[in-house]
Amino acid sequence: MSFGLPIITLDCFDARDFVPNDAGIKVTVSSADEVTVHLARVVERLYNEPALREKMGLAGYGYAQSQTWDKKIIEIENI
Repeated sequence: MSFGLPIITLDCFDARDFVPNDAGIKVTVSSADEVTVHLARVVERLYNEPALREKMGLAGYGYAQSQTWDKKIIEIENI
């Protein structure tokens, strides 16, 4: 995200919670064959839709900028 690129990830474990929906596409985990097909479709979609790719990249970059240690410390102190 800090490079301004959209995230393509599996919809499981921590990625489910830490990748904002507007910054990436999460692929549902199913069979290996289905995951492979869905990942390929997502790559093709982002290749064919440069505006979406840019929008997601900018959203991810903005999110990454909010996740610095200094900002996390302030957030935890406020809690």
